[in-house]
Amino acid sequence: GKLFERGPAEKVSRKALVKLIAPSLCGILFVASLLPAGLQNSKKANASGDLYPYVFGRAAFRAVEPNALIVSEYDGRTFALWFFKETEFRATHSDCAVVLKYLLVWPWYIENLDKLYPDVLLPQAGAMDETMLSLVNLNIDKRPIYTVREDPALRSLFTFKPVFGGETPLYRLQRH
Repeated sequence: GKLFERGPAEKVSRKALVKLIAPSLCGILFVASLLPAGLQNSKKANASGDLYPYVFGRAAFRAVEPNALIVSEYDGRTFALWFFKETEFRATHSDCAVVLKYLLVWPWYIENLDKLYPDVLLPQAGAMDETMLSLVNLNIDKRPIYTVREDPALRSLFTFKPVFGGETPLYRLQRH
C-alpha cells in the first residue's frame, strides 16, 4: 500500500501546477475569443489610406508665414500640424506655435506651451473659449494667427480670411 501513496511534495507540486495552468488557460481562451473580432475589424480601423491629415499638414505649413500661431482643433489636424512642424518644415517654420484649443483648460498645458514657445504670450488656464480668445488677443499684434475652423468664440472680434477650404480648411484671423 505505501508504494502508491503520494507524499506531501507531490501534492504541493500538483497544486502549483494547477495554479499555473488555470490562469494560463483562461488567458488563452480570452485572447482566442477576441481574435476573430480583431481580425474582422482591423480592415475597418485601418486609416492608412486617409490622406487628409497629410494633405492638410503640408498645405498648412506651405500657406502660413513663419512665426505663425495656429489654434487647432480635432486630433487628425493637430497631430498633422505637430508632425510637419517638427519634420519637413522644421527649418522654415521652427518659430511657429501649434496650440490645441481643447487643452487650454489645463494649467500643465499652458506651462508646457510656455516652455515650447517662450515668445508666445499665454493666458492663465481657464474656460476653453475664454482662454482661446485671450490667447488670440494677447498675440494678434505680434504674429499671424490661424484657426482650423470659423470658431464662434472668435467671431465677435475677428474676421476669418480663408487660406484654403475643402474638408480641412484653414483661416487667418484679422481684427474687425
